[in-house]
Amino acid sequence: MVNQASISIIDFGKAMLKMDYRFKVRVKDFEKKFGKVNDNTLAIMAQAAYFCWGNAEYKNNILHICKAVRTGKPTYLIYHNQLTPERWSLINSYLLGVQKWLGFDFQNNIKADKVVIEKINQWLGEHSPEKEALAEVFSANLAARLMGVVLSGMGDNGKKTPIDYEDYTSYYITRGGVEYKPYIPGKINSFVEEAKQKVLEMGDENLREIMEGILKASSPPCIHRFTRYMDIQISSIGALKWRGNLPEDNLPVSKWENFIKECHNAINTWADGALPRGELAFNIHRILGKPNERNKAILFNFLLAENRGGDCSWKWLVEKNREIKATAFEMFSSDQ
Repeated sequence: MVNQASISIIDFGKAMLKMDYRFKVRVKDFEKKFGKVNDNTLAIMAQAAYFCWGNAEYKNNILHICKAVRTGKPTYLIYHNQLTPERWSLINSYLLGVQKWLGFDFQNNIKADKVVIEKINQWLGEHSPEKEALAEVFSANLAARLMGVVLSGMGDNGKKTPIDYEDYTSYYITRGGVEYKPYIPGKINSFVEEAKQKVLEMGDENLREIMEGILKASSPPCIHRFTRYMDIQISSIGALKWRGNLPEDNLPVSKWENFIKECHNAINTWADGALPRGELAFNIHRILGKPNERNKAILFNFLLAENRGGDCSWKWLVEKNREIKATAFEMFSSDQ
């Protein structure tokens, strides 16, 4: 296990003020009314402006933002391609499930979601050369993606925190025992290509369609729907038909959309001094405390506003992650 790294939200806020014109305009508009902001307030503005509604940690992130607004100190944010230890273990459970079906053994004490692993075994069912070839494509692709995710969040001090991540990389291997490698921008991943060729050599258009579905570009593992994408891919392998035998969708888009509406309603009722309706609204009201014009301005102009943050935030984060060597590949590499 390794300790989680943490990128400073204060540094993030300062960087976005220089790099993101839209964010800069919002900050300057705020300062015209409330005076020049300090580093903490700027960081809170960035925490709110770059909050991702689609992130798997959206429920915790929104409460962290509310706490930051109330206390005047930045708290914590899981952002683009960043995973918590729990999310890291859940996504890896999918890889372990497919690898186990392919014949790999793993330690009984490894942290994994046994329900997910059993579910995958049921979806894949009886073995066949076609299923095994597709399963290898899935494993190679997912392992390459997971080695590029970031085992960190953004905190108020940018220091390492004692939150442990399980090392699953010993299971990132081919059936021949060769270690998979991460995706490198602009380069072809040879392991994924080799797995693809095995499927293509079978000359079956149906298998090709499934393989293309597995490899189709999708949102990163930090997005809450990512596990649904994997459900579809693995069940398709088991059915030998793309989107065949689809399992129940436990993460419907409607559930996420309702959360967004509830958040907006909760913050609006808080600002109006009205009573909260529902558990989420109660928690948001409780954490935010008594409303004031300054805090309302931060929430409405940075969190709830449209077109909040630009793509430059991702680019900055990639560079920062490179500096602190926070990707899974770097943190668990035997060379480090």
